[in-house]
Amino acid sequence: MKSQESAPKRSITGNVILVSVLLHLAAGSLAGQTNVRFYTEAGEYNVSRGMYIRSAVIPGLAIKRNLIEAGLETNVYFPSKPAISGFSLRTSKIFTGEKTKFSIELFWITNFSSTLLSEKMWGADCKMSRNHFEMTLGINFDWYSFNRKAEKLYSIDRDAATVHETFNALYSFTYRFRGIDSKWNLGLTITDYDYFGINQETNPILRIGFNYKVSRHLNLVAEGNYLCAGITNFAFGYFGFNLKTGVIWNF
Repeated sequence: MKSQESAPKRSITGNVILVSVLLHLAAGSLAGQTNVRFYTEAGEYNVSRGMYIRSAVIPGLAIKRNLIEAGLETNVYFPSKPAISGFSLRTSKIFTGEKTKFSIELFWITNFSSTLLSEKMWGADCKMSRNHFEMTLGINFDWYSFNRKAEKLYSIDRDAATVHETFNALYSFTYRFRGIDSKWNLGLTITDYDYFGINQETNPILRIGFNYKVSRHLNLVAEGNYLCAGITNFAFGYFGFNLKTGVIWNF
């Protein structure tokens, strides 16, 4: 059984590494620009049974006004969770005006909630930034699936192993205190999605983020996230929090 469970993980890891290598090779041959985002996340939420630590790498390739990103997230410390927690693939087209930047994005995200259950999300969104404001609006579709091991263990019919959720709206609204070209910046955000996950519309994330440009190649980033539950209720509640620190390296 162990060999069967580890095979998908090796396959996913290998695919992300392969994509990363291909992005770098393509950058050289197509005169594109590559960047890699690394971050580590520590936090807790209502069902995490204490603190957890995750780490992620997201390489990206920009060719003219097109951007491709492939991400891999791992559980550094998260008892009873699989080593690979998720991966993503995004592609977007960027349009720029005199003062406004606009982009259209397509994405695919897979999360491994446990060794038995996975969540797949795909969708599209539009991003717009102007002066101190940034806004994202989009839509996504979710599938929750039990794997073959869960089907055998709990006698789940194959037809009942996957649940399709109706569409979900995704959003993000950010205000930055300084201009986008400033050496450092501080921003406040309300959103219902993150790099490797999308919440229900009524479970937003309140975020404060900081970035500092060390050079044109290196950018330091840090953010704190407060996860809410049931914001449309009379009294919405606490669900969790996390802190992220990382770097963005532009080649």
